[in-house]
Amino acid sequence: MPLFLCRWRYVANSGNFVLVHDEELWESALLHTGRSIPLHAMITSCGRSRAMTLDYSFDGRRRGARRFAVLQYTLRGEGRLNWEGTEHRLLPGDLMVAAIPHDHRYEFPGGAPWMFVYVCLTGSEAMRAVDAALAGGPVIRLEHSSRLLDLMHETLGFTKAVVAGTYADPGRDDRAFRASALAYSIAMELLAVARIRRAEAHHVETTRSAQRLMRERCDRQIGVADLAAELGLSRSHFTRLFTATAGISPRAFLERVRIERAVDLLYNTCAPIKQIAVECGYVDAGYFTKAFLRCTGETPRTFRRNRM
Repeated sequence: MPLFLCRWRYVANSGNFVLVHDEELWESALLHTGRSIPLHAMITSCGRSRAMTLDYSFDGRRRGARRFAVLQYTLRGEGRLNWEGTEHRLLPGDLMVAAIPHDHRYEFPGGAPWMFVYVCLTGSEAMRAVDAALAGGPVIRLEHSSRLLDLMHETLGFTKAVVAGTYADPGRDDRAFRASALAYSIAMELLAVARIRRAEAHHVETTRSAQRLMRERCDRQIGVADLAAELGLSRSHFTRLFTATAGISPRAFLERVRIERAVDLLYNTCAPIKQIAVECGYVDAGYFTKAFLRCTGETPRTFRRNRM
């Protein structure tokens, strides 16, 4: 058995809560045999654990044929995930999302103990959310204030209350329904995170496309409205998207690209300043001089003279 410590853990199967004691692991199991209706999102296990030796290693292809998912959030230390041949470091703040069975392995790489919280889910709705999240990759960066992380901690708290006997259970199936409700909430929040990741990926791709167009056409009379139209966006939406993603407005980025081109031409050619202005997309040489001075602190003529 891998050596890792678990302060409390719950495993769902079918009827009552039981405690399982081991010298290296303290574990509680929640069994649900008498459910009268099917639940399409369910927690199968959860815990707060610490991996300490290299024996902590899980192969996603050797954990049975039944589909389930592991959501594991690193608190301290570091883990390692090999996902379809690609290595990922699991650092504090990283949430690993892994579907099983699948070609992956996550493990403790050595060093300081790897502290984490985890929740395992199963059921058609839960796995639908997991599959959607995995389309963006198996590692998600979460803030400490993340709703998804709050739900994971809430699940652990619910489990701890049941094990301690302090959970008020109004009916025979209440614990199962409560666990399923938490699983649904986690699944829906995971879908929300997946949507945000897709949107962010689209924003990055749109911004890169715009930057490429600016570099290719900086010698032409193009403006922000032209770029937005080519990308199928309104000028205002494009400006907000680009600025949020690149940290600079499209107008300022285009000016920077033009000035970088002007610097190169001033260094490497003897072309007149007026011609360089035209080749960098400036019709007015006077405006070019002002833009160059604003970006570099020197006029084009002074810049060239000081570097001859």
